[in-house]
Amino acid sequence: MRIIEENASLEFDLIEKEHKKNNMTRPVLTEMISDKINKVTDAVYSSELYKNEELFKEVIKGCCPDVLIKQVGFDAVMERDSI
Repeated sequence: MRIIEENASLEFDLIEKEHKKNNMTRPVLTEMISDKINKVTDAVYSSELYKNEELFKEVIKGCCPDVLIKQVGFDAVMERDSI
């Protein structure tokens, strides 16, 4: 949860900074950031990074809330992710 909160805070700060700097509307900035995040995500999935199973597992572990891991187990999370 900490990582999600930190990322959300960073995204908010970026939106506010760019809004003040360029006077662009927040919804437009939000869409631009979302598009960039999706492009980076797609690039990671199509790269060798995604194929590195150990690295991938570490990233998933770092992004999943502890309560989810405790409740369903890491293996179950990995099975659901591979859809």
